[in-house]
Amino acid sequence: MTEHEVGFPAVAANSYLVRYLTGVAECLPLVDRPEAVSSRTRQMARLGRRLERARPWAVRTLYESGRRIPRFAPWNATGQPAISIPAGFSELGLPVSVQLAGRTHDEATLLQLAHQLEVARPWDGRRPPLAL
Repeated sequence: MTEHEVGFPAVAANSYLVRYLTGVAECLPLVDRPEAVSSRTRQMARLGRRLERARPWAVRTLYESGRRIPRFAPWNATGQPAISIPAGFSELGLPVSVQLAGRTHDEATLLQLAHQLEVARPWDGRRPPLAL
């Protein structure tokens, strides 16, 4: 196993966010029960529709959100599967996780690895002290 820190420029995060938000806008009309969609999802769809109309996409307002979202954008953009799994607990008893990335279109390997880790170190039923 090799540990590697993946860095990506803000422009990559912005590009991904544009694709994500326009995708929400495209998919929202296909939902069976639109009344069940959260207001947050509706807001994302509104942003996506605005971005579709404002081509070329200038996403400067989304720059800061790229710093706050989990680092899944590169994996989604490249088609590489990634999975976050529990990796133990901190000294305070809070859960810690690790993100693993696999070869393109090889979700099966990651799911098998996650299963093997859960069998070896079960995490189901363990809760941080604050959640008891």
